[in-house]
This record gives sequence, C-alpha cells and structure tokens, in this order.
Amino acid sequence: MKNNIITYKGRKIVLNKRLIDDKGLDEEMFDKIKELHKKAIDIDIILSNKFLRFLYRIVLFLKGIFSETPYLMDISINDKETIKHYLYEWMIVQYGLQHSCGFMLDKKYHKFWNLTACTCPKMDNDDRWPNVNYVYSDDCHLHGGIVYK
Repeated sequence: MKNNIITYKGRKIVLNKRLIDDKGLDEEMFDKIKELHKKAIDIDIILSNKFLRFLYRIVLFLKGIFSETPYLMDISINDKETIKHYLYEWMIVQYGLQHSCGFMLDKKYHKFWNLTACTCPKMDNDDRWPNVNYVYSDDCHLHGGIVYK
C-alpha cells in the first residue's frame, strides 16, 4: 500500500488505512481517492480565495489605498452563480469519494462546514453529523442564500 498521507498545496490529509484495507481497495482505486481529495482541496482553495480576495479588497478600501488594479484577482463574493457552481463540484467530489470507498451515496455525510470559507456553525454541525438537520448561517458567504441541501 502506498503512503496514506496526501500533502497537496500546503494541506495534509491522512487517509484511513484500516478503512482502505477493510474495503479491499486496490492501488488504482487508492490513487483515484487521492486525486478526488486533491480536487476537493482545489475547490476549497478557490472558494476560500474568493472570500479572502473580497476581504482584501474591503481592507484596501477601508485603508484608502484601493486602486483600479487590485493586487489580487477581482472576484466578488457576491458572484453567487460561481460559488454555487463550485459547491456543486465539491458535492460531486464527495459523492465520488463515497462511491470509490464503497459507501452508499448520501449527502448527509458531506461535511460542508469544513470548507475554509464556510462560516456555518462547525460545532453544531459536528454534533448533528450525520443528520439532515444541519445549521446554516445566513451570513455564510458560501451557504447563506445558497442553501446546500
């Protein structure tokens, strides 16, 4: 079995070796799971960068040094369609991980609140997991107004 630790773009994910052994996943499926995790990281970075870029522009504006040529890419957090697209892509990756590990496909196991830019209550949702009665924050830039259900 290959290394069960994924280090990608400064993030680290430790895959459950016992689960992999219990499910009898071969190297090909193991590699597919790693690639899916990398894709989930990419999506999380995209979503969190949109949030961070927005905050950066607000800080520059408040400091009075806002320019027509922003230092970071000009992507508004109000671009709900783009956010919705990436949340959908993230959900597809989660289903792909469930399928690859031989689990039933069920969105109630998707821990959306672990996305970096998500401000939905983490402890409340961890306590409710797995359930369908998750708590969404109205002011969450990812889920407020775009309820992920």
